[in-house]
Amino acid sequence: MNANVLVLPFLLAATAQATDFGPLMEAVRATWPEKAHLCVVANYRHSQAEILALAREAGDGTILTVIDLTRRDQIGRACNLVKYGRRPDYVVLLPRDPLVRDGSPQATQLLHQAAMVGIPAIGTTRMAVRQGAVFAIGPDTGLSVLVNDAIIGTIAPVLPPKGFTPVAARARGMAEVTVIAAFRPQ
Repeated sequence: MNANVLVLPFLLAATAQATDFGPLMEAVRATWPEKAHLCVVANYRHSQAEILALAREAGDGTILTVIDLTRRDQIGRACNLVKYGRRPDYVVLLPRDPLVRDGSPQATQLLHQAAMVGIPAIGTTRMAVRQGAVFAIGPDTGLSVLVNDAIIGTIAPVLPPKGFTPVAARARGMAEVTVIAAFRPQ
């Protein structure tokens, strides 16, 4: 068997792992055109493909801060970095991160802590909205914008327009990615 044949399935599997953030970022640009600093709290090593997919969809001129966790007990420090350190315009939940994914207690804690200081969160799944994200759009939502009708904290965001439909993605460059450790080196 040719070695090239073995590489192709591996590459297809790696690209299949990344979430399609195109519709989400189109909704963000339509809703908050002036907001250019987003944040992800995740295990960077495990979620790198999703983070890079998000950076590509966020596009040039956008700053993506990644707060890297390696253990669940680091979520408190990560929340403090979001609230008091980096102060992004919004937080994006990754649906497949092993530590701060949609549905996890750590994601709930992050969303609530960010909301208390006026930082909204968004996601790509229904679970993200149930947890407190302001809105979500992605394959799990049928590419319809789901809007949270019970927003927590001090957030008063502008929401996507009714009937928003994402358009075909266009080339935009890539967001500037900064990775910050949520743990203290020993």
